[in-house]
Amino acid sequence: MRNASLKCAAWLIACAAVMEGLAESSGGSHYAAMKDMVQGGFASFVEALAFFEIYSWAGLLVAEQQAPTESLSELPLWQQKQCSVPGDEAIKRCSCFEMLNMGEQWLNRSHVSPEEYRQLRRRAAKLHHPDSGGSDDAMVFLIKCSVLLCGDEKCQKPGSMIDSDRSKKKQYIADLRRAWTKCQRWSQRDRLDKEGRAKCWQYEVEDIHDVTFGSTAGARSDVRNSKSKSNAQRGNEDEVIVFLDNSNSMEGERLARAKMVFKRLFPSFEKAPTSIHFISGSASSVQSNVFKERVEQHGGRYEDVVIRMTLVWDNCNDLDLHVVEPGGNEIYYGNKRSSTGGYLDIDRNAGGCHEEDHPVENIRWTPETSAEHGLYKVDVNFFAQHSSQKRTLYKVEIAVGPDSQMFQTAISGGRQNVHQFEFQGLHPKRGSGDYESREAFPSDIDFTQEDVDQSWQAKAWSTHMWEYAYQTILKKAEARPMTKWRAVFIVDGYDNDSPGNFQGPAGFNQMMNQLDAAGVKPEISVYCVGNDACTGDDEGKHHYRDLVLHSGGVYGYLLDGSSQEEARRSIGHFAEKFTASREHRQEISENSQREWLHLVARGDPVSNKDEKYTQELILKTKSDVTPGEGRQGHKWSNNDLDVKCTFRTDGTKKCTV
Repeated sequence: MRNASLKCAAWLIACAAVMEGLAESSGGSHYAAMKDMVQGGFASFVEALAFFEIYSWAGLLVAEQQAPTESLSELPLWQQKQCSVPGDEAIKRCSCFEMLNMGEQWLNRSHVSPEEYRQLRRRAAKLHHPDSGGSDDAMVFLIKCSVLLCGDEKCQKPGSMIDSDRSKKKQYIADLRRAWTKCQRWSQRDRLDKEGRAKCWQYEVEDIHDVTFGSTAGARSDVRNSKSKSNAQRGNEDEVIVFLDNSNSMEGERLARAKMVFKRLFPSFEKAPTSIHFISGSASSVQSNVFKERVEQHGGRYEDVVIRMTLVWDNCNDLDLHVVEPGGNEIYYGNKRSSTGGYLDIDRNAGGCHEEDHPVENIRWTPETSAEHGLYKVDVNFFAQHSSQKRTLYKVEIAVGPDSQMFQTAISGGRQNVHQFEFQGLHPKRGSGDYESREAFPSDIDFTQEDVDQSWQAKAWSTHMWEYAYQTILKKAEARPMTKWRAVFIVDGYDNDSPGNFQGPAGFNQMMNQLDAAGVKPEISVYCVGNDACTGDDEGKHHYRDLVLHSGGVYGYLLDGSSQEEARRSIGHFAEKFTASREHRQEISENSQREWLHLVARGDPVSNKDEKYTQELILKTKSDVTPGEGRQGHKWSNNDLDVKCTFRTDGTKKCTV
């Protein structure tokens, strides 16, 4: 045990030294830093390339040519061991090509002969063998990869693969290519930092391997079977409901960091009855029919489409809808038809206010067209002001087959990006469970953190959150009225698929209004990743923060582009509070509510101020805070309390019922 501890400590020290070197590396020294990462087991060969945004064979050659001369006396990076990642399951971070030291050939799309496969497999077996510093797990995984790529565990007969083997290998290669392209695009679109780029590839490869070779459920079943009690039988009267944002805006770095939050919280979920819910779209995707009405009124095509983008607004200013296709072609008023079949079939308000003040623009691809696969970019441009008011609220609905998502914001000039999305064809056989908010893991079954991690894919097109959360919390509270309920949301933005007052950044007010009316007062915690919603709206209202403080929960957030160190601190601070003992949580809860009262007292534009609940909190927390003026925002209750307040000599109030 002592030797193992020393080895672990030495590994951590080496890791810190490598990362310090990476922080100082630039230009040709990237090559040396990449070798340190791969040989030290901190990343696979391709992860290291992604880390430095080297997405091509030519880029790798340039890095080698610019490397310090002393490095050239050694074997090139791609001729050394390409996967040294330690750990039982961690080895599956490496692609099968890296396991066979073929990462550079995969990157260069090189043809590999049967003899080359045999030679590479033989050499890889020596590199991954325990006698050479490898492990049994690495050898087991190497055998799986050899069967996949060669049809034989020793690559002795790669030319005799049956059709089904070839099909599986072809699919695997296509999946890797798609993942590599996706991470490259995310890097450019979302400006991922180095760790984010490497993590993107890592998670994509792990997901591909779970599909190709089967999940690790068998290995985890021993853990399940060793537990004497199910999650729902752990003897804690607090029950936890976890809501995970499963919409596709969570992909990439956001999802990776959201999963980090979940992983840190999971030990507390194992100690209390906990259910896990994925927040996706609503079953009926309830939306206003204003899009359909306006498109069909002006002779455009709304239904029976492969892809559609519809823009609506309510004044006579001239806004224009722009769509950039994967190939780079842009569809707009100056280029209405694309060679792929995309068509701007409605363009309104070019003539000013004599046209109309309820306009619409519509771009669509029908089933008869050939919409490109890849990244689509949807923009709105403020072309001309015709109305007396320049600032214009607008909505854009984006539909891919039967699934749609609505975006709403305002523009006062220039061009705004509304959304970007990947299109890889329609999926008519999709299961509704991936696209509708649902309970994925009930509290009466046992599950592991890895089970949730694998199921959380962030593929849904919309977010049906507050109405679904209200229905879920109320149903559980009615079934067990004596239970103290804790709900935690790990999200990246607002609800855009709930009806009426449940929708939008302040949709939680409707949820809390109705729960309060039913006598249900859950403690709400929120961790928000990526979106501007995390830090407040245009009016300065921090909706998620206010929800959390008001209910006595824990709040945390992390914006896009935050460093790894910022993420570590933020997530650690949130997890420390959420996973505290019950006695400590009670103190944290009261401190949160006192903080909310101070915001009210200062007259801050909080989302939820009402007299009844404010006075209740003053009494509950024994606070001397005096509510301030200007109580804008939504109310959670209109009931009155007979509250008597007396002034103290220092000017503060003391209130009693």
